[in-house]
Amino acid sequence: MGAYAVLSYAADFYLSLVEKGYNAYINEPRTDNLYRVRIGLYNSEKDAQIAARSLEQVENLDNFVTVERRPGSQIFAAGTADTQDAALDQLREIPLEVLNGNGVRGFARRTSGYLAENDYLVQRIADARHFNFSRTKVFYRPEHEQAAQILAQGLPEKGRLKQVDPLALEHPGIRIILGRDLVAHADRLNSIVAGLSKKEEAVAYQAQ
Repeated sequence: MGAYAVLSYAADFYLSLVEKGYNAYINEPRTDNLYRVRIGLYNSEKDAQIAARSLEQVENLDNFVTVERRPGSQIFAAGTADTQDAALDQLREIPLEVLNGNGVRGFARRTSGYLAENDYLVQRIADARHFNFSRTKVFYRPEHEQAAQILAQGLPEKGRLKQVDPLALEHPGIRIILGRDLVAHADRLNSIVAGLSKKEEAVAYQAQ
């Protein structure tokens, strides 16, 4: 799909594909110092060729089919209460990125206030690539799986979870794209932000 000498460029392209629902991944450089973004895997070369033609038509992306061996996927057991507590502690230390994917002005800021009320660390607020996300999505690194599950379940509307290539999310560790499903909860988010503002005013008054 693409080859980049700079990891951040490869990560940006990779995430744009993942956000559209493609099963993409990044290959680390071997001998040419290039990060390669690919889509797959497929059960047969025929399936891969069909997908390649579809990508060219739908996304207008030049591509070609390669054969590659990858290690099998890992299986994770359900967590105990202790691991859940550890995951919650981990979540509160993971930098979060909150992106507005529904187009409602100030929605990322309001949601960040909601997350701050739960002692989560929001590192960055910005707009998503577009405002047509119908569902809220939570993208996470493999080692943050349980923390991401807790985060997704704690949102006013549960977010869809998507594990991504660790090369694509270094800082922040978890990316949240806010969809239109959260708009119905705008009043709740507004009340939390208003409450936080009052707390800040009280602290400022006491400091005088």
